[in-house]
Amino acid sequence: MSIVFQPDRLFELHQNPHQAADYIYSLRAFPTGVMPDEIAPATIDPAAPVRTRFELLGKTWEATASLANGLPPYAPQSPYLVAFALIATIALMAGLWAFRRVTLKKQEAHALLAEGIGSIQEGFIAFNEKERLVTVNSKFLEYHPEIADLLIPGKTIEELLRHWVARHQHPEKVEEREAWIAKRLARFRNPTGAFILEVSDNFWLKVTESRTPHGYTVGIWTDVTVEKRALDAAKAADREKTEFLNNVSHELRTPLTVISGRATFLQHAEKLPQARRLQTALNNSANATPDIRHSVDEFQNFVSDQAGGIAGSSKHMLRLVEDLLDWTKVARGKMELDLQEIETSEIARSVADDLRPDAETKGLTLTYEDNGTASANADPVRLRQILYNLISNAIKFTRSGNIHLKMHQDAEEITFAVTDTGCGISEENLERVFLRFQQVDGSMSRENGGLGLGLAIAEQLATLHGGSLSLESKIDVGSTFRLTLPRPVADSEMRRSA
Repeated sequence: MSIVFQPDRLFELHQNPHQAADYIYSLRAFPTGVMPDEIAPATIDPAAPVRTRFELLGKTWEATASLANGLPPYAPQSPYLVAFALIATIALMAGLWAFRRVTLKKQEAHALLAEGIGSIQEGFIAFNEKERLVTVNSKFLEYHPEIADLLIPGKTIEELLRHWVARHQHPEKVEEREAWIAKRLARFRNPTGAFILEVSDNFWLKVTESRTPHGYTVGIWTDVTVEKRALDAAKAADREKTEFLNNVSHELRTPLTVISGRATFLQHAEKLPQARRLQTALNNSANATPDIRHSVDEFQNFVSDQAGGIAGSSKHMLRLVEDLLDWTKVARGKMELDLQEIETSEIARSVADDLRPDAETKGLTLTYEDNGTASANADPVRLRQILYNLISNAIKFTRSGNIHLKMHQDAEEITFAVTDTGCGISEENLERVFLRFQQVDGSMSRENGGLGLGLAIAEQLATLHGGSLSLESKIDVGSTFRLTLPRPVADSEMRRSA
């Protein structure tokens, strides 16, 4: 009888380190129900044969497998196990070495960061994403001695703020403290830049807070007490200067107005009642010789000429005083506009007509052009002042040629352009034109004088109108000032729909 079987399946040798060829196999059959004595309970000896029983064809079969040469002195996979253990040991050592290096680098970086934070001359404080204190340097503790004992890791920003308010008694009014804390917390949670904080009497700190990508909040506190005092002193001096200029301007305006009025009155001396009576007396007197009459006429002409000079100079001084008054209003934020919907073309044409005699006196031609009537929401007095300053400036710095005022309108805005053929301004000096109390250095500036406020005031007035004032200029070519004003909203919408 021939029996074919698979020993790996029969004896489950797939998990055995030995190969199937290393075993001796035997097979015996017994009547069903008869068990030989040698079939004993399985021993735990690893070298004992391996037996298995099964029923087949009415008999009990016993298959036996035993090692042909006994157990080997070592496992067949020992070289592999040793190699694996060696590689694993090397990998473990390399991992431990790399971990140690990373740990040392982290410790060095942490020490360097801690030393750097401790050595800076500004206060430093950091909170984690849960608004709990992480670290603080000694300078910060020096700035806040009243809560130094509370600045320990784990404290929340709200706790520290409440302790600071309670110990510092700030704000002074108790009912304002909750609002102050809420405002400070909102600024802490949404940092938008630096701000100044008064931490005690005459002690000011600049606080700069920012949020890290991981949600931490860090703050730099810098002592700016000296700068704040200097700034306050400068502001006080500027206020005093502005008030002084305002007072002086007011004091000067009244006598200058009287001088200008009386000088203008004397310009027409021949129309004075006294001059008429003198002329009547001369006409009725038989002793009035032609020489006397000629002398009287010369005297009247002399008085008129001198009065004209006085009137011109007083008007110039009055304009300077008016500029000072206007600038003090702008500097103090007291400039108020009487905004109304006005016809701008009429104002522009009127200013050109008023200043044309001044231009012609210097041998210049002043012309005006527009593309139709236009309306804007503006203060008529201040708009006239802007155009007056621009054209007067063009007349002042133009020796020959012409000055042209052009008004152009479109659906969105109205643009006034004042173009001259004057000396022009270099590119590096363009930014200085609109600075107060400054003029571009040159012989014509010294000739014409002035305070250098006209263009600065014009720019401020343009800004207050919601518009802008710009300059285009080239040396020996000329300049063009452009004043842009927005059109009324309703008018703009109507033109856009049309």
